[in-house]
Amino acid sequence: KIRVRQWGLEKNPLIPEPTTSHPLQGVKDRTLKQAGLVYEKKSRPTVQPMMIDPLSSVLDGPDPLSDLLGASDPLSGKAFPSASRQAMEADKDTEMAITDSRHSTWEQHRAFILSNFTTTGTLTFTSSFLQPSDSAESRAVPLHRRVVKTQTAVTERHRTPGMSGSERIRARLEQLDTLDEMSGGGVVREVGGLTQEEFTHRLNGLKQELTEAWQSDQRVKALKIAIQCVKLLSLSVPEHFYPSKFVLVIDILDTLASLVYQRLKFKSQSENFPVGGSDTGKLEAQETTRNWFYKVASIRELLPRLYLEAALLPCYSLINVQEGEQALSRLSRMIRGIGDPLMAAYARMYVCRMGFVIAPTLTQHISESIEDFLHALKQGLWPEGEADMNMGEDKDSLAARVFFPPLEWMMQCLASCAPHHILQSILRQCEEGEGLGQNLLVSSLLATFPHHFIALQALPLTHLIAGCSYPVS
Repeated sequence: KIRVRQWGLEKNPLIPEPTTSHPLQGVKDRTLKQAGLVYEKKSRPTVQPMMIDPLSSVLDGPDPLSDLLGASDPLSGKAFPSASRQAMEADKDTEMAITDSRHSTWEQHRAFILSNFTTTGTLTFTSSFLQPSDSAESRAVPLHRRVVKTQTAVTERHRTPGMSGSERIRARLEQLDTLDEMSGGGVVREVGGLTQEEFTHRLNGLKQELTEAWQSDQRVKALKIAIQCVKLLSLSVPEHFYPSKFVLVIDILDTLASLVYQRLKFKSQSENFPVGGSDTGKLEAQETTRNWFYKVASIRELLPRLYLEAALLPCYSLINVQEGEQALSRLSRMIRGIGDPLMAAYARMYVCRMGFVIAPTLTQHISESIEDFLHALKQGLWPEGEADMNMGEDKDSLAARVFFPPLEWMMQCLASCAPHHILQSILRQCEEGEGLGQNLLVSSLLATFPHHFIALQALPLTHLIAGCSYPVS
């Protein structure tokens, strides 16, 4: 029978009625609050169906779509990426902390050198600033080799009132030349037969005398003491004590450099000038700073001139930082004029140390210094029979021991700031190297480079270690 449609009823609009349940929320009743009205929950009669509807049974329990709304969205880009970013930053910070913990400070490096490079032999000390002494150490030295200090008064013309800036500079350079001529004549004597303790004691005495000369406004004398101390580094024998002698001399250079920098900085910040205030103080400090570099540039010998200018590199911050960076690059190339590989290696170490102080992000001069270091090793270490075998070790072991500290320090400075491609170029130099240079480069790379770089290059580094002609320490 065909059902007749009631078109009149169907045309009437549907009247909406509130409901207490959602068709997808199952049979569980919920309280609904809408428009400030609270609808009481109504009980429904329980109907026992004749058969279980499989579609209705699915609706029992929690709504899967509603559950998804309460869960965190893995694609929202908010929780997961931020957590991964924090983890990456934490890993990076941890890696940097591990790298820094592997790197030694200068004080630690200094203590390592002083404790591992000693000598039981006799040493020679040369200076014009030593007092004669009747102590046991001097009585053990022959009479003709005892130190005799002769004081000669030098007129300080630069203190004459009314002189212009250029005249004061010329007078200071003349005074420095006069002292240089005095030290080159019959005044300077040498003392031989000194033990390591006596040698160290005399250097510490010169350090104290330098400080006293500075406090008494004898700037040129303080500079002259530093020059003569650096000249001690021009003698590399005995080789196994040269690293310790280098550290002791560097202490004196650091003392002078600190005194000079503090004086110039105080002058640049002083406001006690009657006209111009602090600007006048800055100009005066810049002029004095350039005067110091003019004094250093007038030193005839390469080694003292190089070391002293490197010690005063932080003073360039009072003039022009770019000039300091240019001077750093120039000093690293000046070391090529030092013929002795051992002296050149430790000079490069000091220049890289001072360069890391004034420009820690610059790496070109460090890379060039490492290349020059390896090239110098290929030219031969020392003539046959010239190395001191007092420590009972062969030449190869001695060379590996005394050349490792400067290369390790340069590699440490490079690993602290160099990008990945620079570290990769060092690895290529390891692969292309040979002999002692390759051994030292691989050893210093393993000791100073970041852990993640070594992990990525584990296989080629293993082949390099196996192919080294010297055992890698």
